[in-house]
Formats: sequence, C-alpha cells, structure tokens
Amino acid sequence: MEKKITRIGDDFALNKAKAKHDFLLCIDSDGCVFDTMNAKHKLCFAPLAIEFFKIEQYKDHLYDFWQDFNLYTATRGINRFKGIVAFLEQAKKIKALHFSCEEEQMFDTYKQWTKETTSLSNKSLETFILSQDNTIAKTILAWSIAVNEKIAALKHEEKKLFINAKRLIAKASEYADIAVVSSAPGAEIHEEWSQAHLTQYVNTICTQEDGGKGKIISTLLALGYKPDNVLVIGDALSDLENAKKNACLFFPILPDEEENSWQALETTYLDEFFSGSYKTNSEKKLIEALYKKLPST
Repeated sequence: MEKKITRIGDDFALNKAKAKHDFLLCIDSDGCVFDTMNAKHKLCFAPLAIEFFKIEQYKDHLYDFWQDFNLYTATRGINRFKGIVAFLEQAKKIKALHFSCEEEQMFDTYKQWTKETTSLSNKSLETFILSQDNTIAKTILAWSIAVNEKIAALKHEEKKLFINAKRLIAKASEYADIAVVSSAPGAEIHEEWSQAHLTQYVNTICTQEDGGKGKIISTLLALGYKPDNVLVIGDALSDLENAKKNACLFFPILPDEEENSWQALETTYLDEFFSGSYKTNSEKKLIEALYKKLPST
C-alpha cells in the first residue's frame, strides 16, 4: 500500500490532484468533520448580517430565521451568498428592511450573479462589483469579509473536531484518496484541517474558490474514478444532490448524531463501500434518515 506523504501549500490545489487509488472519498468540512456549523452561524453569520443591514430592531425574528434556514431544514449548508438572499427577502417580507427602487434593482442584479457565477466567493463578488456600482453587493461583501474575520477569531473549543471522523479518515486513506469538498473559504478550511493534523491523509482541498461542490466532484471524477467508487460524505441535502448529479454514492453525517454517524461508517458502511454492496444494501435507508432530520420549509 502506498504511503501517504504530508503536503503543504499549493500541493493541495484541485488542479494538482491525481488519482492514487481506485476509490475516492469527497468529504465536507463544516458540520461534518468539525462541529463548527452552530458556532459559525450563531456567533458570526447571523449577528453580522443583522448588524451590517442595520435591522437590530428585528434581530430576534431574523436571528431565528437564519438558524432555521441554514441549520435545521432542507437548506442546511447553503452557500453564504445565497443564504443572505433568503435572509434579506425575509427581512423585506416582515418590513424590517426597505429597499428603494434603485436598491431593489441592485438586489435583483446581485441575485442574478449568485445564479450565474461559477464561484460563490469573495474574490468572485469583488470582480462583479468592479463591473458596476452596486451598494447592496458591496454591503454583502463587507459582511462576508467580517464573517471570515470573526470565524478566524473563534476560540479553539468552538471548532471542535469530531474524533470519530479523524479515525475514519485515517483508516480510509489507506485504501482511498481523500478530497475535502467545502463551500467555505479556502484559508479557513486549510487552517482547520492543518491544526487538526488531518492534512497528512488528504490528497486535495477544494473550497468555494474552486467553484460549486457539484463542479468540484465532476472535476475529480475526470481524474479516472468510477462514480460507484466515489463516496460523497456530507451533512446537508445539497451534498446529496451534488453526489447524485455526478452519479456518485452518498453517506450522510446526521446533524446532532455526527459521532455516531462516523462510527457507523467506520464499523459497517466503509467495508460495504469498498466491497461494492453499499449502494444496494444501505444507501437508501441512510438517505431517508437525513431527509427526516432536515424537513422542507
């Protein structure tokens, strides 16, 4: 079995990824490997959105809306630049926010950008802003930058690693390539995986700068993996959708049951995946469990 070598810097870039094994695990990060979803959304995303759009008077309702939309329903895991759209739409609906006709046009233009851009990231939004004077987009960019800064300042105990995840990743890396597939910023994910001593098991780290998760998985498949030899591991229905768009297998990390999910993958379902029986034996029932955890709004 080929020995893994720890790599740093650009060696983790998607455009340098190579298939070393027949199998590939595409693993989400926030809320999946790290218990960071709650802290990032409750302490960073929601409070700063309320602050930047100056709607503190309605903070309780909008704070709860953000949590439900981003953590506890079918939209869990949505990219921040799309999540803020739903947040602002809700703020307008309850009359917490009032856009002028010009601002409404700017908001519509921003929403169109979220649908058309190939990379939902700060850098891509900066490029969009250079092409036009859009104060709504500028405020969203400032909010996103502030979110990154506040996340970077979170205490170590607020970025807890799921221990069973680390054990599974170490075990699986002996027989499969490991790709981090996240919609979070690259610097943030690189730092968290490095501090947790996980990069020694990883072949590539793919983040929002590399495009959407579906596109990333498609790029990885082009390295020569068979779709049935690719297991996408995530905690959101969007992860499931991106797996199935690429005809790959999916394993859910159930919210609030993360350690148990990782343990079950290690003791039962990883062997099924490698033997080729996971798709017929277990995948459907596990996906149904995720749907029950994340109801439609």
